Amino acid sequence: MPALKQKSVTVVIVVWNSERYIQDVLQSIIEQTYKDVTILVIDNGSIDETVKIIRTDFPQVRILQNFRNLGFAKAYNQGMKLARTDLVLIMNHDVIMHQDAVKQLVKATDRHPQAGSWSPKLYTLFVQDIDPESQGSNLKEFIKSDKLDAAGLEVFKSRQVQNRGEGESDAPQYNTEREVFGFTGACVLFSKDVLDQIAVRGQYFDETFFAYKEDFDLSWRMLLYGFDHWFIPAAVGWHFRSFKRAANESVRAVVANRRQASFLMKLHSLTNNQLVLIKNDDWQNFLKHLPWIIGRNIMMLGYSLFFDPGLLFKSVRMFFKALPTAISSRRIIKSHQQISPAKIRRWFK
Repeated sequence: MPALKQKSVTVVIVVWNSERYIQDVLQSIIEQTYKDVTILVIDNGSIDETVKIIRTDFPQVRILQNFRNLGFAKAYNQGMKLARTDLVLIMNHDVIMHQDAVKQLVKATDRHPQAGSWSPKLYTLFVQDIDPESQGSNLKEFIKSDKLDAAGLEVFKSRQVQNRGEGESDAPQYNTEREVFGFTGACVLFSKDVLDQIAVRGQYFDETFFAYKEDFDLSWRMLLYGFDHWFIPAAVGWHFRSFKRAANESVRAVVANRRQASFLMKLHSLTNNQLVLIKNDDWQNFLKHLPWIIGRNIMMLGYSLFFDPGLLFKSVRMFFKALPTAISSRRIIKSHQQISPAKIRRWFK
């Protein structure tokens, strides 16, 4: 059998005041067994020591500095546009990869050439200060757990989307390579050619989203354009999260966790989830699943009115401001749709 063509990879990492993690994150990429890798960091206006650390300790890493925080979506678009490689791996600033992870993801591109993305298995990463009384200290210890952070994305008839397996202990069903609805934006390998094919007005991630649910949106669009998503459990990483959803948690626990989340996280998540439906959903599927969709939205409305009315009113304003652009994007996406509503419907649990 002839040797497979070596595929080049650009790793794009967006940082913003990320000095706590950046050394360990970059070191995990430097130590990869797959060597045809270029590292590009997009700095979103950090005011801490992030850029200094990179320039001092990792001179081989390319840096693009923005003067202000442009948001997750726009910054990653910058990096993906600058990539001149076959594949683009995007990573959060707080993800650490096993040394064979990139190699395993690249190998999977040959097994699943029709895919647009390939996702690793991510576990939860805990960070413990070595000297907890020293505020601002970078002395820390990473504790790698066996709790899953993400094994791809899954979506429900209610249009709720979540990380597959999040909060669960690792289990046999998460050791099988399989198609999934989508990828988590924390860490995913893309085909650069597919990204260019599905860009809308030159954007891969929708830049009106700023942050949150942009991975849900792009995953759905990629499926509509006829490209699969594959979960690759042989590729392993660890992801730190300050806001976690536990598996099978109670309503009281859900409310408690939601109240701990930042206002901006809740605002963009609530608004962008509705915009994703405007842009991508098929009317046949939407009407078929209307009872579940209405039920979830009533719950979200009740939660917001009771616990956070200011969030709801601001979200409504943001939604209508972004609506014309979302409708325009929908026209473009639907004109390129290659897959039937029935085939998309199989993903809604």
